[in-house]
Amino acid sequence: MSDVITNFAQQADNFKVFNFSVMDTRITLNNKESFFQILKELYTGQTKASMLYDDGGLTRFEGLILGINEGTGQPSLQLEGGLEIPVSSVVAVNGIFSPDYCEC
Repeated sequence: MSDVITNFAQQADNFKVFNFSVMDTRITLNNKESFFQILKELYTGQTKASMLYDDGGLTRFEGLILGINEGTGQPSLQLEGGLEIPVSSVVAVNGIFSPDYCEC
């Protein structure tokens, strides 16, 4: 077997092992942490967010955060598509879960 094929086979094996370990891994915020800083970094970096939020049931959102409203009341997110949700409704961001939803 050539070195190129051997190297490719080793990389494929490493990829398979990596995927199995990721599927069984979950990151959860502790009770003193919030998503606010993560959401702010995604917004300022114009980085795509993958979120779950609770609107009477869990709803998935993937896209850009267009704004963060910190004015009166509770902070909210302006999302692509015109949706606005309270930051407090966010359950998970990019694979990091709220401790209340660690069973998702």
